[in-house]
Formats: sequence, structure tokens, C-alpha cells
Amino acid sequence: MKLKINEEKISNIITEEIKKSDIMDIIKNDKDFEKRVKEISNEVVVELFRVLWQHNGIFKNLCR
Repeated sequence: MKLKINEEKISNIITEEIKKSDIMDIIKNDKDFEKRVKEISNEVVVELFRVLWQHNGIFKNLCR
């Protein structure tokens, strides 16, 4: 049996659980948390572009 679940359903489940546990208020008022999330997001984006750039030659060769 396969379960069909998409990003929207996952997001709804997570949001519902966060609301239930009242974590949202803590997160919204915590500047350190916000700062750390921004740092992690920045690192993820930089790493994504680094990997894409490293594979740039592979993509060019495949198109030839």
C-alpha cells in the first residue's frame, strides 16, 4: 500500500503540530533562533550553488 503525500500535506501537518505545542510564539520572539535559521539557510544556498557549479562541466558535456 502506497501512501500519497505531498509537500502541502506535510506542511499542514507540521504547522498543525507547531500550533498545538505553542512553539510558534517561542520561535517568533527568539532573535537568536531567527539568526541561526538565516545562517543555516545561507550555508545551504551556498553549498547548493557550489555543487551545481562543480557539476557544470558534466552538464555541458552531456549537451554536446
